[in-house]
Amino acid sequence: MKRIAILVIMTMLILVPAWAQENKRVIRATAFVVEDDQGRERAKLGMTSEGPGLLLYDEDGNCRFAFETVDDVTYLMMVDENGAARLMLSVTEYGSALVIYDENRKIIWKEQYPILE
Repeated sequence: MKRIAILVIMTMLILVPAWAQENKRVIRATAFVVEDDQGRERAKLGMTSEGPGLLLYDEDGNCRFAFETVDDVTYLMMVDENGAARLMLSVTEYGSALVIYDENRKIIWKEQYPILE
């Protein structure tokens, strides 16, 4: 009886992982969209013609947050209710930068590394 129990356990340890591996699912898509209860697009994770990104939209459909990779630049941007970029963080092969803008789109603070002149 003990040998049968050990054999059953050993068989399960071998077969269950193999079965789970064969049946795991991969979802592939060019975009995943999250809609609010009124059917408005509020978030999108997907590919654009420029590259992959995560975009968040306000109730009026305006993009307020973007995290994207375009060409060789990865950036995070936050936008105010008027469509003005207020914060931008970017990373390239040359370094990184953080820029903060006021409501008139004037740079009020900027830091980059390495310092590029």
